[in-house]
Amino acid sequence: MADRTLTINHADGDSETYTINRDKFAGVRSMVRAVNALPLTDSTTSIQVTVAGHADISGIYTGTTAAGATWNQQGGNGTITARSFNETDGYEYLLEDGSDSDPQYLLNNNAGFTDRPWKATIDTSITITGIAGTETITVDHTAVPKTVAKETTFGGSQSITIKRDIEPLLSKVVGGAAAAYSLRDLNDKAGNNKVVEVFRSSDNTSRDFLAKEVSNGTLEAWVGTGNDGFVSKWYDQSGNERHAEQGASTNQPKIVNSGSLVKLSDAPAISFDGSSQCLSTTGFSFSPSGDFLAVTVSKISNGNLIDTRDGGGDGFFLQQGSTFRHRYNGDGAINLSGSDQHILATSELNGTTLTAYKNGASAGTDTVTAGLSTTTNTTIGRISFTAANYVSGSIQEIILYDTDQSANRPAIEANINNQYDIY
Repeated sequence: MADRTLTINHADGDSETYTINRDKFAGVRSMVRAVNALPLTDSTTSIQVTVAGHADISGIYTGTTAAGATWNQQGGNGTITARSFNETDGYEYLLEDGSDSDPQYLLNNNAGFTDRPWKATIDTSITITGIAGTETITVDHTAVPKTVAKETTFGGSQSITIKRDIEPLLSKVVGGAAAAYSLRDLNDKAGNNKVVEVFRSSDNTSRDFLAKEVSNGTLEAWVGTGNDGFVSKWYDQSGNERHAEQGASTNQPKIVNSGSLVKLSDAPAISFDGSSQCLSTTGFSFSPSGDFLAVTVSKISNGNLIDTRDGGGDGFFLQQGSTFRHRYNGDGAINLSGSDQHILATSELNGTTLTAYKNGASAGTDTVTAGLSTTTNTTIGRISFTAANYVSGSIQEIILYDTDQSANRPAIEANINNQYDIY
């Protein structure tokens, strides 16, 4: 994904530009910048005081966060002392040279309730500002529920709030997937990218469908009343052209059944019959040498959801049997209870720790020997190296990353759950 730039314009005419690497930008990210004057808040403990014509009491003053605290000049005799408190107006403050009380300046409390020196009405010959330092800009780009608004605030000498998209595309939450299969458009909210090629059983015709055509009735109308539509190609939306295909019509999974779109929880899905249907990539073996993340959405009662093995013990696969099984490299094994559940299942390798997540929550870990070197084409819906253990059930989404995504995983899962409303 292309980098984005963020420019912050200040009231004094200065501006700062930040470059954000969107391939690694998800969740909460922080950037640090230098400022001439930190903002003054109730947590401020250091201030810059400048008194025209009196360098002796100009400088940095320190105090505590308590209301009405005394402030003392660092390296000098200047003091700012609270006095004359009342419940309505708070304090007035006396700024003076503590060694001889000359000069003295009264900081009046005519500005309403005053509990800090800088909140008072101050003589024009005096300025009180924050000291120079650094501040952190925090940008929150996590996915949030559809009904929740979210903003990002940049604090400092000028406060800037940016309202962001509360339903971001997955590709904008985090980029860099090795492969991405879905019936929603991961790259365009309008749904103008093709997501599947469908074979129509009534006349043996095939055509591509955009994501919006899958959901708006165009696909159903083209297949026709009472007819079936089968997936001959599930397009890879990562940009890597690692499409999952099935050339034999008798082995193609179904997307339209008797004229109706296959759905799970009212969202499009692809149905596998458990006997012969599967999809395979060409020239793509998901075989990360290190950390990875695999995220899937399905409801199956049996079979290998995804498989990357050359043989029995190598590679990575997810399998539904009496339990939902995460397997890695022959020595990683995590079994999760349950079958035939609509779940968001995630496998994550970080170092030598394999973690299985179910619906966003950690459900088990195992220590493994890290690193895969398989070459067999990645297969969806059965064992990769032999025609066995076909999936019975439906699949909606498979996203594969061959890099460390541990920091981004919560945002990825939240984005997917927003779409399918699983948990």
